[in-house]
Amino acid sequence: MEQSTARRLINSNRAAFLLAGYGISTWAPLIPLVQADFALDPHELGLLLLCVGIGGFCCMPFSGLIAGKIGCRAMALCGTALMSCGLLGVVLSAQVYTIAPMLFLMGFAGVLIEVAANINAARLEQLTGRSIMSGLHGIYSVGCILGTLCVTLLLSAGLNMLLSELCALLLFVLTALTGCRALLNAQQSRSEGAGRDGGKSGDAERRQQRRFFLPGAVIAMGLMCFVMFSTEGSMLDWSGVFLKNERGVSFEHAGWGYAAFSTAMTIFRLCGDQIVTAMGRRQVLVGGTLCIFAGYVLVVFVDSFAAALAGYFVIGLGASNIVPQLISCSASVKGISLNAAVTAVNAIGYVGGLAGPALIGFCAQAFGLPATFMLQSGLVLCVGAGCFVLLRRKKEPQRSA
Repeated sequence: MEQSTARRLINSNRAAFLLAGYGISTWAPLIPLVQADFALDPHELGLLLLCVGIGGFCCMPFSGLIAGKIGCRAMALCGTALMSCGLLGVVLSAQVYTIAPMLFLMGFAGVLIEVAANINAARLEQLTGRSIMSGLHGIYSVGCILGTLCVTLLLSAGLNMLLSELCALLLFVLTALTGCRALLNAQQSRSEGAGRDGGKSGDAERRQQRRFFLPGAVIAMGLMCFVMFSTEGSMLDWSGVFLKNERGVSFEHAGWGYAAFSTAMTIFRLCGDQIVTAMGRRQVLVGGTLCIFAGYVLVVFVDSFAAALAGYFVIGLGASNIVPQLISCSASVKGISLNAAVTAVNAIGYVGGLAGPALIGFCAQAFGLPATFMLQSGLVLCVGAGCFVLLRRKKEPQRSA
């Protein structure tokens, strides 16, 4: 493939990942306003926010099939349209019960965009022979930051909720229309990359459509993503609680833990493709799990605010490239279509993102948060062992453009 063509395709995929992060994150600054407008207590707000996760979970089983039917480009554009409708529906809702279906729609649309972007990226890695998945997931993190900042700055400038969201959505839609034109169409989404198994991927896709079948390797990678998604979710929900309750940090400074984690995640995902090319995928995955374990040890056993921040940073460093590389690896599993493999791994991981933080809460109630963090780190070491075994004969990717 020509360098200019590869660059155009990859840039379009970057736009799709940016959209996936940007769209849903524009909702985050509106949450306190919605809570105040409808006088919601924390329990009611939690149930309302759960609608986003339910919508995404309901979309997961069908997203791979949708990508094969209409293509990644149309799927991303449909997700953009549905996300825009959901966000506008939220800010225009006069009753709290009308917000729930809008949040469900947002979750459904977010998964449409995210799965389209991941499937497109997996096919491009096969077409170009280059590692691009980690960098693209870094662009997703950048999109999350930009979406939150955009609405926050507009609200801070004095615009009301409706005008702030309209301005943010204008940029969202324009990016989709101009940036996603080179995503793969329906035919490419079904047939490109067939050569990975000697032309048998079409047969695998037809078998997948006739019956539910997941190879053991796909299930194993999905369970690894379950652990990693739950680890990332625990940083969001429990890092500040640990700092406040175990290290005596004030409310105002408890958020610095997640800030350290997310900063490391973003930085090392953006340069992750170069790291994978230089070190090898297997070494990055196994080494990443060891970094996460070391970070947890630092957080739990060193009684210092600075050490906890360093530990959270190390956890973010280690976790940054594990999920993207597992998704990339799933695309090369034989006996199943690429669309089905990528979707299955994302779906199982997504369940971890939903259930993981709650399970950590239950364990923390029973054993304490420090012991629960170490239990989580033990599961991450199991992920490292699984990667060591599964990737023994995997071909290493080439350098990204």
